[in-house]
Amino acid sequence: MGDVLESAAVERGVAKLFRGKVQPYGGGGLKFTQSAIMSAIIIVGLKSLVEYIRLQTLGKAGLQQLQLDMYYLRPKLLRLVGGSDSEAVAQLLDEVVAAGAARSNDPSMLEVATLEKALLAVNR
Repeated sequence: MGDVLESAAVERGVAKLFRGKVQPYGGGGLKFTQSAIMSAIIIVGLKSLVEYIRLQTLGKAGLQQLQLDMYYLRPKLLRLVGGSDSEAVAQLLDEVVAAGAARSNDPSMLEVATLEKALLAVNR
């Protein structure tokens, strides 16, 4: 089990090296529109969350709650940012869950069907 986690951590590290750096303000500076400002705030907030999670130790329940929270937030945040920033937000949401899995004592992730079922119960 330790080798699998170590291998996954190495793969994430290599993928991060080749992934382009996320520019919080679109690379060309921040435009003063509502959507641009919302995108910048969301991206900075998600980056902060990634760094916070990297300093924590999570149990199985904590990791699964984090996974559920990010799954719940994904469509809402992507709808808010739209455009070119949606890829950066999706990447950061994935990075939050990956950071949580890396810092978990028991990195047992929920299946997508379980996540969907939980969200359906919330949206009733």
